[in-house]
Amino acid sequence: MGAFFLSHISAVIDNPRIDLIYQKKGFKSLYYIQIGEYKLKLFRKQILDLPNYFQYNGNYIFVCGSLFYKGLSYKDSISQLLSDFLSNKLENEKLYGNYAIIFYTSSTKEIVFATDPAHIKNIYFDSKNFFASNREWFYLLRRF
Repeated sequence: MGAFFLSHISAVIDNPRIDLIYQKKGFKSLYYIQIGEYKLKLFRKQILDLPNYFQYNGNYIFVCGSLFYKGLSYKDSISQLLSDFLSNKLENEKLYGNYAIIFYTSSTKEIVFATDPAHIKNIYFDSKNFFASNREWFYLLRRF
């Protein structure tokens, strides 16, 4: 399982404290990137040391959880999902697993969120403070 924390560049966030919360929960490997007007902290899967993002021409997919698409491996599923998303040819019936996905399209600066149909992996939003997270301890983050 991986984790993410997405915040608007204008949000006042205590980053060291948030990083500490994630580290205490066992997330160690952090990938940090700015996408459009948002800052994303993406933590790698805890058990498998696999990249949980893919980038193509400034477009991104970020994945937390486990998924398989079109019978492909995890790595190939992620790259194929981004390709199909960008070409508007996603085949939802061929996507399996428990996941939270963030797609970012550089040309439109659009961020799209997706979760598994069973809603096992959720995404929590705080529009007042301009941030989102896929972890259930989200209520702790609301205090910062």
